[in-house]
Amino acid sequence: MSMHKKELGLGIALLVSFFVILFLMFTPLFDGKNALEASDHLFNSLSKGSTNFFDRVSAEVDKFDGKQVDVTIDLKDKVMAPAIAILTTNGMEATQNGGTLTIKGDFGKMLHAANADAQLLYNEKVADLEAKYPGMNPKLALYAWWNIAKELDIPLKTLRLVEEAKAANLVLTRSIEVGYNFAGIEPVKVKDRLGILIFSLVFYVIYTMWFGYGILYLFNGLGFAMKAGKKKEA
Repeated sequence: MSMHKKELGLGIALLVSFFVILFLMFTPLFDGKNALEASDHLFNSLSKGSTNFFDRVSAEVDKFDGKQVDVTIDLKDKVMAPAIAILTTNGMEATQNGGTLTIKGDFGKMLHAANADAQLLYNEKVADLEAKYPGMNPKLALYAWWNIAKELDIPLKTLRLVEEAKAANLVLTRSIEVGYNFAGIEPVKVKDRLGILIFSLVFYVIYTMWFGYGILYLFNGLGFAMKAGKKKEA
């Protein structure tokens, strides 16, 4: 086995610098966050800036205004009381019977209420939700809406209210989940952070190759090299 000092030195230098940068990435150098936390926050902010669908959802559910429903859903005990509270606050009739909840009222009004509450939490208007539902954590209110919307799917389809089921799912995925998941995150548009976004993506590619080339040069320097095997004739 023959050693190649130049390649060995280059491989060691690449690997040492790789792990030095890795160490720095796990230190809180970015406003008290490490690099992974800072990048996670950046991409969450960019995602939030492109997930504001509330106006479009509102326009989609307008056609259900005045549509009366009478549907029974299964609901977990821990969200039963909050669910009844938010439904009755928004003009719906909610009746519990064991582990089921019967909902009656204006379907469009209910969907608009869920969409509006999700938008309030998305926009960090926590005080408005606290005033609307006294004594209830705003995220618990959204969690109750999530359970209601999720459980509406099968009962509505059973009643052959397919379009209503689609509308409930739209509010679930484009409003409630977005409002809940992005609460507390500042929305940022891609064009406003384009530079750091490009840098992050380029750095990720280069840093991944950095380690690979370090290993390659290290083993080449130590005399280990991959060679094609000789072709054997049948």
